[in-house]
Amino acid sequence: MPESDTSPAAIGVHLLEPHGGSVAGRLNWLRAGVLGANDGIISTAGLVIGVAAATTDRMEIAIAGVAGLVAGAVSMALGEYVSVSSQRDTERALIAKERHELATARRPSWPNWSGCSEGRASTKPELPPPPFN
Repeated sequence: MPESDTSPAAIGVHLLEPHGGSVAGRLNWLRAGVLGANDGIISTAGLVIGVAAATTDRMEIAIAGVAGLVAGAVSMALGEYVSVSSQRDTERALIAKERHELATARRPSWPNWSGCSEGRASTKPELPPPPFN
């Protein structure tokens, strides 16, 4: 990728675009963890109760509970891996898009003042400085 000018003058209004996240977005991991733990507890308890209704052998109930716990943990881990991988791919695509926009952004230019000065002073009005430093 060729080096591009990333100075504020070259970037222009791109700096004014919002790029921040919200509190809800940052705390989404907490929600996912609480709901995932709740789901695992309920699933494992349901499995153990179902096996206990079918047999009174404690070893079989314990084995079923451990097997359900391991299966639930593996399922949650693989689901989280797929979720994080897709999120990472999405973020990489957005970063690539931002880099492309920065590399190909038109530099801000002075507006065309040619028709504005008819019948007025021949000097161009002074524009305010850009909103970034």
